[in-house]
Amino acid sequence: MGVGKTTSPCRMFTRRGRPGTQGRGGCGIIGAVFDAGPTMPNAVNEAPAIIRIPTAFIIAICATAIAATVLQVCHSTSVLRELGAPVDTGAALGMLMHDLVGFGLNFMGVTAIAFLIAFVVTALLQRVLKVSSVKLHGLAGAVAIWTALKCITLLTGISPIPASLEWAWLAGLVATGALGGLLYGWFAAPGPDVLKP
Repeated sequence: MGVGKTTSPCRMFTRRGRPGTQGRGGCGIIGAVFDAGPTMPNAVNEAPAIIRIPTAFIIAICATAIAATVLQVCHSTSVLRELGAPVDTGAALGMLMHDLVGFGLNFMGVTAIAFLIAFVVTALLQRVLKVSSVKLHGLAGAVAIWTALKCITLLTGISPIPASLEWAWLAGLVATGALGGLLYGWFAAPGPDVLKP
C-alpha cells in the first residue's frame, strides 16, 4: 500500500504556474515576472492581465492621491490651528471633501505619470533582481513621488504642496507613494505574490 502524498501548508494558497512560467506568475508591465508564493490571493489577481494590470494601477494612484490629500488637509488644519484659527472636525471634513476634488485629482495625474515611469523601470529591474515584486514596487512608488515633487519644484520654482516644505510631512507624502506601490505590486501579480524577507 503506497504512502499518500502530503501537501505543504504553503501550497494551500498557491496555484500552478501558467504554461511556460515554471511555477511563477505571468507578466506585468512589459513582461516583468511576478513571483507566486504563499500569500492569500485576491479577486484582481485572478483576472486576465489586460484587466489585472490597469485595475492595479488605478487602485495604486487612487490610494496614493487619497492618502496624500488626507495628509495635506492635516497639514493645513495644523497650520491654521497654530495661527489661532478654530478648525473643528466638521470644518476639517469640509476641507477634505473640497481637496479630494481639487488637489486630489491634480495629484492623481502627477502620481499616474510618476508611477508609469517608475513601474516600467521596476519591470526592467525585476528581470535581473530576485526581489519580491511587492517590496520592489513599494520602493519604486516612494521614489516616484519624491522625484515628482522635486522635479516640479525645480521646474516651477515653487513647491507644489505646502506640506512638502517640511521634512516630516514630506516623508509622509513619500510614504503615500510607497503605499500605492505596495498595492500595485500586490494586485498586479497573477495569483499570490511571495513576500520574501
